[in-house]
Amino acid sequence: MITALALLLAAGQLPPANPLPPPESEEAAVLQPVNALLAAIAARDGAAMAAQSAGSGTITVATENPDGSRTITHRTWASWPGA
Repeated sequence: MITALALLLAAGQLPPANPLPPPESEEAAVLQPVNALLAAIAARDGAAMAAQSAGSGTITVATENPDGSRTITHRTWASWPGA
């Protein structure tokens, strides 16, 4: 299957990709808190992240340190900076 797609792509025979239509009102309502959370993460705004989550929830933070080691921590929203 992947080989067939690669061949079609190389031959320029794939149909054009069209953008998805804007979400209807119901879909937009569902996506609103998701988009707000992703925007808060991008802004590194702890208070905005906490506003989009259940107060009793937790978060998992994965970081890669300059030496290449990785750290995974679990925190409550209440302990998150800016919450």
